[in-house]
Amino acid sequence: MKHEILKVDIDIPWDLFMEFKEHWEKTRLATLIHFNLELIDIIYQKSQNGKTHVWVHIKTPRPLTPYEKALIQFLLGDDPVSYTHLRAHETSLHLVCRLLLE
Repeated sequence: MKHEILKVDIDIPWDLFMEFKEHWEKTRLATLIHFNLELIDIIYQKSQNGKTHVWVHIKTPRPLTPYEKALIQFLLGDDPVSYTHLRAHETSLHLVCRLLLE
């Protein structure tokens, strides 16, 4: 098993995020399970601008490709900038699948 640490920047004020953190964790766990990933730990930190940083430590059955890592970070709630990052790693196969789904 491979270990990965995914950083997720959530553009929500810290105090507000703390109010629904439990719900966030449950829905993100479902995402990880969907991708056959095992949650090891979640670390939360208030950013300098009062927003929320989250580090999600996971086990993966194999190393994640840059595309898979960006996709999972995006689905975990990373800022929309991650979608641009995701598209930067998109291969022609990913592009065809995405166009078929749109």
